[in-house]
Amino acid sequence: MWCGFLSTHTMASRIRRHDLTVSDQIRDMQHRYPNFQLVRSDAGMSWTGQLIPTPLSVTYTIETTYRRHHSPQVWVRHPQLQVTKEDFKIVHIYREGCLCLYANEEWRPSMTLSSTIVPWAAEWLFYCEMWLATGLAWHGGGEYRVSRARSA
Repeated sequence: MWCGFLSTHTMASRIRRHDLTVSDQIRDMQHRYPNFQLVRSDAGMSWTGQLIPTPLSVTYTIETTYRRHHSPQVWVRHPQLQVTKEDFKIVHIYREGCLCLYANEEWRPSMTLSSTIVPWAAEWLFYCEMWLATGLAWHGGGEYRVSRARSA
């Protein structure tokens, strides 16, 4: 599914003031990304689906995991990113391999995953493609900060 991440006007309209329930997140993801497959477990839930950041991009399979009261995480499952562990700090990947898409305070449980995390993953993939193609500096933004909970 091509993800028009550059049109972020929908994000503001999808931000809510109260924390969304797990059911709210499931319903919203099913509505916005019906081809993503949901898997529920005792640990939480995950969605696996395909993203195409731009019309010229390859198709990526991503997995988005979420547990209520925890920050969502995203992994690229296919194709394998051509990024070495030494590059993780440059391209904002945590040492366990999930993408660094936002600073801790930028995502809140009142936000839908479909209007934040999935488009942010598409945007990250776009900048990763540009970085890999040019070999120049990372232009995906972000500030590399190491927290106690997740150090890269």
